[in-house]
Amino acid sequence: MKTALLSATLVLLISSAAFAQESGQTLEQRQQNMIDQSNEYLLKQQKSQQMQQQHQEQLMDQKKQRLQHPQRPQSQQMPQQIPYIK
Repeated sequence: MKTALLSATLVLLISSAAFAQESGQTLEQRQQNMIDQSNEYLLKQQKSQQMQQQHQEQLMDQKKQRLQHPQRPQSQQMPQQIPYIK
């Protein structure tokens, strides 16, 4: 019983300390933290989109090169010469 009461008290102390730390921030500080987190998220999203766009452009360039310089199918390629062994 004492152990349960002690753990409940400990949980309450920890959670109230965490709340006190958070509520110790001014409204402006909390708003600035939210803005900073939002900006960080948006920057990550923007970088991700740029990387996807670059990858897409690379794929399109590769496709254009293949269309401009098509390779002959295997059946139309020159036959390889097999060395004759005596």
